[in-house]
Amino acid sequence: MHELETCWYSDFTQSYVLSMEQGDNQNDLLKLFESAWLSSPSANRCYAKVIEEKLLIAYSRSEANKLAGHYFNCRVVGNKLVCRFERFDPYAAGVLFLKLGPNRTLKGGWWLNKNIPKAIQDDISQISDDLPGMVRSVWVPMPKAKIPAWAKEYFLKDSSD
Repeated sequence: MHELETCWYSDFTQSYVLSMEQGDNQNDLLKLFESAWLSSPSANRCYAKVIEEKLLIAYSRSEANKLAGHYFNCRVVGNKLVCRFERFDPYAAGVLFLKLGPNRTLKGGWWLNKNIPKAIQDDISQISDDLPGMVRSVWVPMPKAKIPAWAKEYFLKDSSD
């Protein structure tokens, strides 16, 4: 593990735990997730940024160099990050759930809306990894990744809406 990566993850973990203990507001907690991420096993490239106190995550499929979907309505609930998502082509929508995992990762998974009970769709903070039908996912940070033009365009568009 490189020194910079060790430092980043250590800082992230310490900041996250400290923020949770201090009861920091959502904006401070969400800022901790701002980064570039590689989602496994899909190999999607995810770019997370807080804009106007909202964490937005744009993603592309694997090596594709275009916006394939986004995560939105993100919030930290207890020790988990929950978000809604939309994939654009073919269209699909659902919920993402991530927790701090080992080795600088976020671990969890996602469900399509059709596989989530209505009560949880209405309040995604209630989602947990024991809900059947979760597609497992691990997010690995890419601290040296540059934000691609398509992601910058997505963030600019959202900040002007």
